[in-house]
Amino acid sequence: MDDTIEGVSVIIRREECFLLVRRAHPPFQYMLAFPGGRVRKGESLHDAARREVEEETGLSTNALEAADTFDIETEKGRYRLHVFSATAEGDAVAGDDAASLYWLDLEAMQRQRKEITEDTLRLAQSFATEKAHRVERPS
Repeated sequence: MDDTIEGVSVIIRREECFLLVRRAHPPFQYMLAFPGGRVRKGESLHDAARREVEEETGLSTNALEAADTFDIETEKGRYRLHVFSATAEGDAVAGDDAASLYWLDLEAMQRQRKEITEDTLRLAQSFATEKAHRVERPS
């Protein structure tokens, strides 16, 4: 039996800044990361991604696009993280699992690298340098 926990994470970018939440709960409590969380039983990955963004930031997402999938080992178990990119409408407000939120550009993220999960920084660097992954495409 596979005990892997399915999770989602969503990269939201406006201009040069990425939306990050300070996680209020484990795993990675107090760290900055893209909005996301666990997939509920019977929930699709897309529905989970939209729900997590709305719960943590109050934003509604548009045009979710698969970006990456990888496994993470933590003290709480193994997670398979499905990463999406999306556009979002509205003003972000911290809620649910987000203690606070920030819009940071890559330079600011690199200065705060000790507060940001490794995978979040890796993905942000990839998105900042790959024009093919521009998150702010017209719908």
